[in-house]
Amino acid sequence: MEFPALLSAFPMKYHAFLSAFTINGVLVICLNYVYNLIILHNGYIIGGTMIQVQLTQIKEFMSHLLVTDTFDNFLLVEGEIVTFNKFTIDGQIQKKYYAIGDELVENSLPEYSSWDKLKSYCYSIIKGQKPPLSFIFIFRIPDNMMESFLAKHISKDSLENIQGLYMNIHYENQSLRITTGLSTKSFSLDDKDISMAWDKAFIDFIKQLEIPYESE
Repeated sequence: MEFPALLSAFPMKYHAFLSAFTINGVLVICLNYVYNLIILHNGYIIGGTMIQVQLTQIKEFMSHLLVTDTFDNFLLVEGEIVTFNKFTIDGQIQKKYYAIGDELVENSLPEYSSWDKLKSYCYSIIKGQKPPLSFIFIFRIPDNMMESFLAKHISKDSLENIQGLYMNIHYENQSLRITTGLSTKSFSLDDKDISMAWDKAFIDFIKQLEIPYESE
């Protein structure tokens, strides 16, 4: 779907504030950094009324991200680290790698690798005397956590429409921000309620880490 076609989905009064760009072939539309609509190649939509926070103690958060097991169970959808080179990570598991002879084991593997499988590799790139110029990590909560969360906030009939719950961690210019995200197969009236519930759960998660933050 192209940008002009998507433009019609927004009220005319917002058109002047819209911007569009691509990340690895993914079309991203932003409305004042508050409303993000991301169209993926597989047709799923990440969007909704999301929140963004800026963390004021980056060193403490990086310890949670790269040293402790705080994020280990989260699934890494995509990552990008910029130091002396740009390093990109596609978190999607290449299931053929795990084939036993000619037999695939697709059913026993998740779609994306968990953070604990990739954390040490990312840490080896980020660590050093100089901080990275930037990095982006897009995390998705694992299916068992998502199903438990959604069961409290949505009817069973609407479960199939939800593709994932996300958090986007973005560091650049000595500033670290995290944005929440909701992925659906199609727009639904339930999206706003789920987005608000996920935003609240995310804020509770940040508070548990005892890291100061500022809402944006």
